[in-house]
Amino acid sequence: MNFKLFRPLSYGSIQKSLGHSHCEFKSWIATGKYQVSNISTNGDVELHVLDHAALAETIGYDFARFSCASFESMREISSDSAFPKATAWAGIRAYYAAFFGAHAILRYFGISCSQIEPSQATLLSRYASLYGIQNKAQSGFYAAEFSAQNNTLKLRKLNDTHKDTWSTFNAKSRDLSTAILNVPGLSKDRNDISNLLTSISDSLSSSGRSASGNWLSTFRNNLNYRHDYHAWYPYKKHSLKFEQIERYLNDWQDPEFNPNLGLLEKDERIRFFGSCAAIVYLASGIAADLASNAEKGSIHRTRTARFSSIVRA
Repeated sequence: MNFKLFRPLSYGSIQKSLGHSHCEFKSWIATGKYQVSNISTNGDVELHVLDHAALAETIGYDFARFSCASFESMREISSDSAFPKATAWAGIRAYYAAFFGAHAILRYFGISCSQIEPSQATLLSRYASLYGIQNKAQSGFYAAEFSAQNNTLKLRKLNDTHKDTWSTFNAKSRDLSTAILNVPGLSKDRNDISNLLTSISDSLSSSGRSASGNWLSTFRNNLNYRHDYHAWYPYKKHSLKFEQIERYLNDWQDPEFNPNLGLLEKDERIRFFGSCAAIVYLASGIAADLASNAEKGSIHRTRTARFSSIVRA
């Protein structure tokens, strides 16, 4: 796929980020390099960004660390010859690879789903008071989205780390599936990406059964906590065999990998692995393109691209 098509839709400053500060989003909140415009009673926050370079460094660093965590989680998930139907831990690792990949993809487009700790919320409230805002910032989980049009960073208060991250990712996938059709490029390339994003969204919502787009998390919870799907010992006759999911665990890094196949699997157990692979494939493609277009010496070249090549070896 032509991942260059995403560039016009990306958080533009990420292309210039070096990531050398190793500053996570919540740490950026603590720096106060912004003007607090509003804190609502429901916890939402609006910031006017004063230092674009500092924010870009944070978003770029977070993109790199989540990308590497995604690729590492998916690396060398192998079968156990003594237990050919053992797929539970493979499913848990595949889930986290997709979860970290979704975090990375969101940051590429200027969205950070992040936890703000009480200490950062206290500092944010203190900064707000300097601008005459009396409402107190709340600690908790937020989706922060940058708008270049009005130079603001809006933090939307969320509740559930996994469910709300997937809901945010699902909504962004839907938006991108339409927006990608209007960027410069070949119609076939645009349609290929649009169709993939639509298929990922359909899978995340389990064809409408999970409106929030939380199906992967629900499946993982059932697998991990309820020991569903007969993926743990003692296995059943109809338990999945590792060989049925192996290509999705290993082939996502192949340039010829077709991510659409796994999204169309009729067996939801296999589709779970195919969906995870599709998201990691998307994150990998975006990371590779970012590295090819990033500043010399940036973390995208020195860390993400280098680590990705190790994973492929």
